[in-house]
Amino acid sequence: MYLNSTGLLGCLSSLDELAIISNTIQAWLLFEMSISTIRNGGLQIKRVFTINDKYFETNEDSMLSLYLTDPNLKNKDYIARTSTDFYQDYFQTTQAIHTYRFDESELTVLMQLWLISIKHIVSKRSFWSATSMFLVVLAPPLANFYAVFLKL
Repeated sequence: MYLNSTGLLGCLSSLDELAIISNTIQAWLLFEMSISTIRNGGLQIKRVFTINDKYFETNEDSMLSLYLTDPNLKNKDYIARTSTDFYQDYFQTTQAIHTYRFDESELTVLMQLWLISIKHIVSKRSFWSATSMFLVVLAPPLANFYAVFLKL
């Protein structure tokens, strides 16, 4: 729905569409999990909070226990180790978001820019020219907001 309402899907070939939808869903979930983790104090206790405010531990033993519940998954110990590494990076990114103390509007803009960059990466250069109009519309209000904000 988001991609349709912004007009970004119209800029894509049908081959790019599935990849972008998949990457957009993943990015949105990770972003919302970061916000939920911050709001629930997960940074301090090294827990990842999901979008429904449930949580899981990210140490290797906890990750292995989680993956052991999936009978179809192979190489569970390897996946647990790499997941632990992934969540270390996740916590660094989440800490950066927390450090800047973004308000709701800034978080919305950050997510918008993140999604535009995903579309650019997945769709290659031809898509960049189509999405640049979104950045042109978005950038002046942000510049004006921060110019006023920085003068205070």
